[in-house]
Amino acid sequence: MAIRQDIDKADGFFIDEDKALSFEILDESETPVDVSSWALSWTVRRHLTSEAPAVALASGAGIAITGTYNVVRAVNTQRVIVTVADSDTGALTAATYKHALKRTDDGSETILSFGDLVLQKAAA
Repeated sequence: MAIRQDIDKADGFFIDEDKALSFEILDESETPVDVSSWALSWTVRRHLTSEAPAVALASGAGIAITGTYNVVRAVNTQRVIVTVADSDTGALTAATYKHALKRTDDGSETILSFGDLVLQKAAA
């Protein structure tokens, strides 16, 4: 089940900074799903129709799974962590982008999380 997870101004995501984004993966009944063996990708595009992603990360190269899986949501600590390096956004402009976290295993490809991503510029 794809869950909308916007990353907005309040989340404070700025150009040219390191950022770790956390995603909890749930099924239709909001029960945690064990993703420990899944291949994943995370992409950012300026527009939904943009051919080339502005940022593209994958399992082992910016995406890691942390915590311990438990079917009970209150106990489940498993999360997908997307680590965005400063160099991943350094050439981008401040704007609202689209992002998506996807399972990429053959035969099981599915969008897990998606939404808007507000990338801000600071006078740093």
